[in-house]
Amino acid sequence: MFKIFCSTLYYELLLFFRDKKAVFFSLGFFIFVALLFPIALSPHPDLLKKFAPGILWVAALLSSLLALENWLSSDLEDQALEQLLLCGLPLPWLIAAKMTAFWLAAVLPLLLATPILGLMLHLSALDLSVLLLSLLAGTPALIAIGATCKALTFSLPQQGTLLGLLVLPLTLPILIMGINTLIESELALPVGGNLAFLGGLSLLCFCLLPAAIASALRWGMEA
Repeated sequence: MFKIFCSTLYYELLLFFRDKKAVFFSLGFFIFVALLFPIALSPHPDLLKKFAPGILWVAALLSSLLALENWLSSDLEDQALEQLLLCGLPLPWLIAAKMTAFWLAAVLPLLLATPILGLMLHLSALDLSVLLLSLLAGTPALIAIGATCKALTFSLPQQGTLLGLLVLPLTLPILIMGINTLIESELALPVGGNLAFLGGLSLLCFCLLPAAIASALRWGMEA
């Protein structure tokens, strides 16, 4: 099973690196949204520092949601998705590998750009480290939930609108927890419980949701 997972992960990463447009488009959108808030609000350092956690978390959520619109689309166009359903290999493991590759290719660059944006929003080094840890722990859950909603709407028209309507309410608790983690850190409160909750939720989503995605894809292809 692990060999199948690693082989699929390697193949998916190769596909992402060959088509860099989706990665750079998501990263560019993340940077643009994060820079747009200071222009719309105020360049005052104290105000930017206060809203920085919400700005960066919302930007990460919207960028991930934007990138998810094209997830599995190429597999559907070249009929690779049908081959996955018929190959006899454990589909949940293949889906988990695809989700991991998507997170590494589309979300990890956002985390690498976060320190630069955080400094522009006047966050301290400690605040930046807590913010990065919260994003690192929470974004896999965002991807897993978004991928599940994508699979549920796979065979329906107007996927983008339906995807947003499904994902945003489900990811709201993760968003609130991630923002509160940095707020509590600024108040010198312990944040280990928040980070453990986000990490545990991400691990749970990556363990359970691939099976749900596989079932949704089978239902969607048969419909």
